[in-house]
This record gives sequence, C-alpha cells and structure tokens, in this order.
Amino acid sequence: ERVQYQTRKAILRLQIVGSTEREQVGLLHKALLEEKSFELRQWAGRRLGEIGGEDARKALTGAMEDPKSPGRDAAWKGLMIGVEKGHWKHEDVQTWLAK
Repeated sequence: ERVQYQTRKAILRLQIVGSTEREQVGLLHKALLEEKSFELRQWAGRRLGEIGGEDARKALTGAMEDPKSPGRDAAWKGLMIGVEKGHWKHEDVQTWLAK
C-alpha cells in the first residue's frame, strides 16, 4: 500500500504541475474519493484545504455529504486546514455541513 501511495501521489503531483487551480481541484477531488488509498485521500484533503476557494470547498463538502464516502475523514481535515489558513470560517463550515 505504501509504494502504491507514493507512486499515485507522484503521478498526481506531476498531473497538477502546470494545471489550473480548477483542474488541480478536480484531480484532488478524484483522489479524495479513491477507495484504495487512505494516505492518498488524506494528502488530497490537506491539499484541497491549502488551496481553499469555492471549488475546493465544494469538493470537500461534497465528500462529507455522502455517509459512505471513503474521503469523509480526509475532507473534514481539509476543511479544518482551510479554516486554519483563513480560507473559511469555522461557522461557515458548520453551516455548509448542516445543509
């Protein structure tokens, strides 16, 4: 699993280089929902939180809305990183998730 994670993460990083922010968010959102790699989901959630913005917020909250989503934990952590970075307010996150 560790080698697969490192390989997938390296491929994802290469895909992200030179991509627009929207493309990066799309790639990271896909990784956030990947069932096979816990570590990749965690990394993708963190990166989305660091990026911030509306597209990243939608990707993270979307993963939180599905109770069966493998990326729920990573999405929550990503949202909290976004709060720490000043992208979002904690109250806003609570409101988004209450809907």
